[in-house]
Amino acid sequence: MRIKISPKRWKILGVVKTIAFSLILILAVLSFLTIFPSRIPFKPFIVLSGSMKPTVSEGSIIFVKRGFENVKPGDIITFKRPD
Repeated sequence: MRIKISPKRWKILGVVKTIAFSLILILAVLSFLTIFPSRIPFKPFIVLSGSMKPTVSEGSIIFVKRGFENVKPGDIITFKRPD
């Protein structure tokens, strides 16, 4: 027995496939950036605390450019604690 799928359902399936593929691609890129951070000029971080509110919320993914050139008052910076 064969099941018929309406054209509307095919269209919905196509949209779902596209969204799923996009999410997998984004996760793959983020994983690559995390695994090989020395190959790129910026580093991804996940904000764990509310110290950057209201500009950046907890759980946000941010990309930090390495280096100290062109830092101005009002810029958001990150740093490593010695401990």
